[in-house]
Amino acid sequence: MPGYISTSQVSVQLTGISSVPNNFTVEIYRWDVATDAAVYDRTIITGLTRTATSAVNGGSLTVSPYYGITGITGLDNEVKLTSTTSCSTTATQDIRSAALTVYTPASGTISEDWTSAEDIDSFGISGGNLSSGSHPLGQLTTLSYLDATGFTLSYVSGTTVSGGATVTGPYANGPFSSFSVTKSGKVFSLFGSANTSLALLNSPIHGIMRLTYNPSGYYVDFNYYYIPNSV
Repeated sequence: MPGYISTSQVSVQLTGISSVPNNFTVEIYRWDVATDAAVYDRTIITGLTRTATSAVNGGSLTVSPYYGITGITGLDNEVKLTSTTSCSTTATQDIRSAALTVYTPASGTISEDWTSAEDIDSFGISGGNLSSGSHPLGQLTTLSYLDATGFTLSYVSGTTVSGGATVTGPYANGPFSSFSVTKSGKVFSLFGSANTSLALLNSPIHGIMRLTYNPSGYYVDFNYYYIPNSV
């Protein structure tokens, strides 16, 4: 995942051009997670006429490929065009589809269930192996209009808590056989199901989990501390 904010491009257009005024202000509204609503974020251009040519794609507000706007980020929600001439008008265009092509979970808030070596998740043991069970890994608070099926969880790597050595062998791929993501409003809960074929291991492990938003391919990594044995 790049260390910068990736951006996308949209094209906006007006209809009923015979009655459309000039002198438009073009604004971008983003989705505010705290209030769960679209709020003003920035002004792209003022004094835009309906026949002006876009420096992005050469279009205009009334001629295909229409007026191009670049710099759209994953949290952007809509474009608003406002003209305050004698024949005033306001128009909005939903830009979520373009925005989500560059959305990254790193723009949300990850709350890790297991945050340190002193806060370790323990697994039950059945017959010498991990017993079945679903373990909470964390929560992501982000855009409420996303679908939980758009996210994928995976285990990246692990190191021993005591010495920081890379974990190899049966636990190189973590303690889980599958993952799931559930949604309640703007909160996405992350779970892992224990791999019941793994034998116990009395060694605390610092795991790195990865949450990927599939439509964009961008991801965020977070911590998960565990010990594959009852304590």
